[in-house]
Amino acid sequence: MTLFAEALGPAAWAALPEEVRAFHEGPDGVFSGEATIERGRNPVARWLAGAFGFPPDGRSVPVVIMVERGRGARGTEEHWHRSFDGHRLSTRLSVARPGRVIEAVGPSVFELILRVDQGRLHLEVAAGRLFGLPLPRFLLPVSEAVEFAEHGTFAFDIAVRLFLIGPMIRYRGWLKPVA
Repeated sequence: MTLFAEALGPAAWAALPEEVRAFHEGPDGVFSGEATIERGRNPVARWLAGAFGFPPDGRSVPVVIMVERGRGARGTEEHWHRSFDGHRLSTRLSVARPGRVIEAVGPSVFELILRVDQGRLHLEVAAGRLFGLPLPRFLLPVSEAVEFAEHGTFAFDIAVRLFLIGPMIRYRGWLKPVA
């Protein structure tokens, strides 16, 4: 069983469109597509986006994601290696408990709530740590992350904003498996 199928459980997993399930299941995979990337306008937000490894602004940016699946210290684990036109961002994901996954990016670790609504997978930040220290709720990034099927293709729309700072990053686009 793959990480997202395990975290979501059989009923929620079955409620996802085939394109979303295909992205999250099977052996290691490579996916390519395009994205539009918008960093926030606040200088602090722009700096933080860069510090955490998010790509710069761009339209029709080529995207390649390599997903490596396996077992780690926390059980089922995935490593996502993203390339936005050569700009790299890697994260490690594992199951936290039913309905939740852990995503580690740079010096931060976030617990994400998974929710399926009308065939769309929503991911919301529930808790976080920075350099191992727990973040108070008001310092947690607000994530409006959604994965869905559009025109027979896996699509995503990820937006992150910060308290008092505003939007940090938004990237949206599509991916298809590379044969």
